[in-house]
Amino acid sequence: MNKRHFRSIFVFIVLIIIVLTGFTGCPSPVGSGENNGFFDNFVTVRYSDLENWLANTGSSTSINYIQVTEIPAAAIPGIQGTSNPNGPSQPDQAGSLGQIIQAGAKPVCLKPVLEGGVPVTEIGELAFVNVDNLVGIVLPDTLLTINQRAFKGCTGLSAVVFPASLTEIGYGAFGVCSGLKGLDFSGCTSLNTIGGSAFTGCSGLEGLDFSGCTSLNTIGGNAFNTCSGLKSLDFSDCTSLNTIGEYAFLACVDLTSLDLSGCTSLTSISAFAFHGCTGMTSFILPAGLIELNGFSSCSQ
Repeated sequence: MNKRHFRSIFVFIVLIIIVLTGFTGCPSPVGSGENNGFFDNFVTVRYSDLENWLANTGSSTSINYIQVTEIPAAAIPGIQGTSNPNGPSQPDQAGSLGQIIQAGAKPVCLKPVLEGGVPVTEIGELAFVNVDNLVGIVLPDTLLTINQRAFKGCTGLSAVVFPASLTEIGYGAFGVCSGLKGLDFSGCTSLNTIGGSAFTGCSGLEGLDFSGCTSLNTIGGNAFNTCSGLKSLDFSDCTSLNTIGEYAFLACVDLTSLDLSGCTSLTSISAFAFHGCTGMTSFILPAGLIELNGFSSCSQ
C-alpha cells in the first residue's frame, strides 16, 4: 500500500469519527452554575432574524447553539388552550419565541436575552410547551422563577443549565420531558420550591442531585411521579427541606435506596410520597421525623 493510499484511508476514517461523534445530540445533561464548557459555541441571532436564520442557515442534522438577543418580553409566555364542549377546543400554545423554534423544525440549544438588556427573571407559563426540537437551554443567571408548564412536553430536551439565582420551579414546568437524563441542582443555593408535578412523567430521568440546596423547603405533590428510570437521589445538606408532598416520587421503580439523614428539618413525609417504589431495599430517615406515611407498596 503506497503512502497516498494509506493517507486517503486515514482521512476517510477520521471523517467517519467526526460524523459519528458530532451528530450525537445535545451535551450531557448538566445543572446549575456555569455552563461547564458544554455550550461554548453559540451564534448570536436577533429575535427578529431568528425565523429566517433557522430556515436558511440552521443545520437540520446537528445542534444549533443560538443566543437569541433582543427578545421582546411578550414573546416568551405561551397561550393557554380552551375547552369548548360545543365546538373545537384549542390546545396550549408556546409563546412566539417557542413557536418560531418549533416551526423551524431544527434542533436548538437556546440562550435567551431580552431586548434592551432587561434581565430575565422568569420564564413565562407555557413558554415552550411541546416544543420538541428544543434540546437544551442555558437559563440566565438572573432567573428567579420557571412558571407553570413552561417546558411541558419538550420531549427532546436533554440538557438544562440552572442558575444559582433560581428560587422556584412551578407546577408541571418540565412535565413529560422524557429526554432528560440527569439534573444537577447542587449549585442552586437559592432554590426554595419545586412545585407539584414539576417533573412528572420524565421517564428518562436517572439521577437528581440536590446536594447544596440548603434553601430547598418544599418538593410538591407528584413532583417526580412516574420517573420510572430514576436510580439515584442526593439530598445531602438539604437542611431546610420541610415537605415532601403526596405521590412526589410515586412509582419510581428503579430507585433502590434513599438517604434523608441530612434533611434535619424534615418532620413529615406525606402520604404515598414513595408509593410503589418497588425496587427500594433501604432508606435512612432523619432523626426528627415524626410522621411517616410515604412508603407503602415498597415491596422490598
